[in-house]
Amino acid sequence: MATDFSARADRAIRRGTLLARQFSCDLLVTHVVDDDQAQSLVEAERWEAQVLLEKLAASLRDFDGLRCESRLALGEPFEQIAIMARAEDADLIVIGPYRRDRLKNVFIGATAERIIRASPRPVLMANGLAAAPYERVLVATDFSAESRRAVETAKNLGLLEMTQVSVAHAYAVARQSLRALTDLGPEDHPETFAAKAQLTAFVAALALDPADQIAEQITVSAAETLRGVAARMRAELVIIGTSQRSPLAQAWLSGVAQDLLRFADTDILVVPNAAT
Repeated sequence: MATDFSARADRAIRRGTLLARQFSCDLLVTHVVDDDQAQSLVEAERWEAQVLLEKLAASLRDFDGLRCESRLALGEPFEQIAIMARAEDADLIVIGPYRRDRLKNVFIGATAERIIRASPRPVLMANGLAAAPYERVLVATDFSAESRRAVETAKNLGLLEMTQVSVAHAYAVARQSLRALTDLGPEDHPETFAAKAQLTAFVAALALDPADQIAEQITVSAAETLRGVAARMRAELVIIGTSQRSPLAQAWLSGVAQDLLRFADTDILVVPNAAT
C-alpha cells in the first residue's frame, strides 16, 4: 500500500486493510520522499514520514491484528514503488484515487498512471470508500490477451470469489447516417451479433460463470460506456488489462484504461500484460 498521508491515500489504506484481513496476507505500507529538493527539506520530510509510517504500521498490527511492515524510500514515487513491489515480490500494489489536476497531468502524467506504467505488478486504485469486501465486480474486456490475463490475475488474487461477476464489452457500430439507411434495429446489426458472440466465447474460454454478459454500444467513448455499465450494476470494482511496452512507447496508457482511471468512482484493478 502506497501512501502520501493525504485523505485520498486513506482509501488505499482502508481497502488494503480489508484485503489483508479477507485473504490473511502480509501488508507493506510505503511512502516515497521526493529527493529532488534541498537536502534540508529531504531530511525533514524523511524524518516526519518515518514517524508517520511507523505509527500507521503499528496501528494496523495492534488494532487490526494484521501482519504489517513499513518502508520509506527516496526518489521518484512511481519508480521507487515499482522497485519495492518487485523486491518484496508483492502480489498487488494498492494506491489511492487519481489526483484530478488535469492541467498538470496533461504534461507530466499522474503518479498513479506512472506507477502502473513502471510496474509489471497489478495495481489497484481505491476510489471508493471501502466498508466491506467486494460484492459486485465488472470485468471490462476487448477480447485481447491483456483482457484474458486480467481475468486470470483477478482469479489468482481471489477477487472473483464470493462476488457477483459481470463481463462487459463496449463496441462501435457503423456511422449513424449509414445505419439510418436500413430498417434494422440496434440489436439486429452485424456489430451487435459479433460483439455478443465474441463475449460468449471469451467467457467460455476463461471458464467464467458471470451473472451478466453485457455487450454495450459505444455512444461517447468506450470508457464512458463502461462507466455507465459499472454504475448501472453498482459495481465496486472494475477490472481491466493493459499492455506494457517499451518505456518510450509508454508515454500514455491505453485510452480506455487511462480514462477509467481518471474519472471512475469505483475501484479499478489494472493488470499489465507483462512477465514479473
